[in-house]
Amino acid sequence: MTGEFTPTTASAYIPEVWSAKVFEYAYEDVLLSDLVVSLDQEVASYGDIVHMPVMAVLATATKAADTDVVFTNNTDTDATVTVNTYEYVAVAPTLEVMKKAKYDLVGLNQKSMGKAIGNRWDAQIAGLYTGLSQSVGVAGAGFTDGALIEAIRLLDVANAPAEDRNLALHPSAWADFIGIEKFYNSATFPQQKALSKYQIAEVYGLKTFKTNNISNSGTTERNLVFHREAFGIARSIKIDVMMQDMARAGRKEIVAYTLYGFGEIRDSFAVTVLS
Repeated sequence: MTGEFTPTTASAYIPEVWSAKVFEYAYEDVLLSDLVVSLDQEVASYGDIVHMPVMAVLATATKAADTDVVFTNNTDTDATVTVNTYEYVAVAPTLEVMKKAKYDLVGLNQKSMGKAIGNRWDAQIAGLYTGLSQSVGVAGAGFTDGALIEAIRLLDVANAPAEDRNLALHPSAWADFIGIEKFYNSATFPQQKALSKYQIAEVYGLKTFKTNNISNSGTTERNLVFHREAFGIARSIKIDVMMQDMARAGRKEIVAYTLYGFGEIRDSFAVTVLS
């Protein structure tokens, strides 16, 4: 039949539609900074360097008859975390754009700013592998059960407490991990106790997590086995969002700041597991 309306001839009546759904940038979940020692309260009001005394080992001695005891005179050390990383995320939508846009640009950007800053904390902690003295596994050779067992042995030798031990895997290492039958069973059928937030398994007493913030380059991943006391983070400013209307420029400026420091506390409580 001729003369009927078609999508082409009636295109002026058919609108394009912008969905109410906004697909935000897929940031990694923030988890590493929650698995280390938090020193936030220490620097909440003032200060830039947090000192933590680290006691030397004490040893017993045999008491001989008719002799005085000999007193131990240890030289204790201290670990420090320096608050010297001051970073921000900033956007400035114009009044025109905010008025015409269908979406809450201020709210959407504030949410993304928080995620971006949290990911930065995690990436900084993962990057502390560069200062670790202990490393196992072979770069580019995949994640192995043997390397993991050796990493645990090193923590045992250092007397790292059994509680609060963690394994952080890059997704590429996770692919190897899940291919090992004993790990697959642990991840798919975990023990009766509930897993913590973002935890994907528990093997050999290690709470196991998967994160893209683990350092990698080429075919090498630098996974981490660590006790909570291996690393610390001190955030003077976790996230502080400041906004102001700039009348002359016709825009709203939104800036999220963070001020923090991070570092090693106990080197022997962490091991890089190469894969």
